[in-house]
Amino acid sequence: SKNIGGDFAKYTSDMFSYLREQNPQLVIHPDVEDISSRQGDFDLISEAIEEGRRVRFIDTSDTPYTAIVEPYAFHIHQRMWYLIAKEGGSIKSFLFSQISSPLILDARVQSSLEHEEIQQVAYTLFAEKIA
Repeated sequence: SKNIGGDFAKYTSDMFSYLREQNPQLVIHPDVEDISSRQGDFDLISEAIEEGRRVRFIDTSDTPYTAIVEPYAFHIHQRMWYLIAKEGGSIKSFLFSQISSPLILDARVQSSLEHEEIQQVAYTLFAEKIA
């Protein structure tokens, strides 16, 4: 939560401190991947999500390529940040650390997912990564 910043980080930090005081044996691992050096890219993609716009970026995974996606949400899985997005008719997850040079495109998209739908998609996508 500290990597998200703002009031959210303060509230979660206070909550975890309180929980530790109540039960010293409680083990809490709130840390997630530090993306503070990529805050500009995170904000840019977040803006695209809010505005319903497509994004182009370079996916630097095993076989780098240029992706054009309809971004839906960010998700944390095993302490790593992922972008959930639709690419070529399929909903996929992209490891944020492997996204380079994001650019918002002019095209607006009509499709969006509700919070519950995003949760279901994330569950399905990341269940496959664990298996």
